Parts: sequence; structure tokens; C-alpha cells
Amino acid sequence: MSYSEAMAKHYYLKEFADKLDSKKPDTIAIQHEINSLELKKQWLEEFLNSEADKKRDNAKCSEI
Repeated sequence: MSYSEAMAKHYYLKEFADKLDSKKPDTIAIQHEINSLELKKQWLEEFLNSEADKKRDNAKCSEI
């Protein structure tokens, strides 16, 4: 799932969770939480990758 797809699902579920079938609120809440966690995971991976890139770039600059 791409980042934009996850964001769309996240906001869709957040916006419409209370308006959907009242027999399935737990499923909606669980899916919303899963999407939130996927977004957090993806953000953390991107952050950690960017930090690793910065350290690698700084190491290359100090060698020069």
C-alpha cells in the first residue's frame, strides 16, 4: 500500500466511521487503528532512512 493510499483510507475511516453500519463499529475502529499504525511505521522508516543518509553524507564530507 502506498503512502497516499494509506492516508486516504486513514482519513476516510476517520471521517465516515460513525456514519457507517452500526453493526460493524469494532471492525471500522480496528481498521482505522491499523491504518494509523501503518502510517506511523512508514513515517518512522522514512525518518530513519533520512537520518542514516545524513550521517552517511556527513561522514563523506568529513573524509574530504
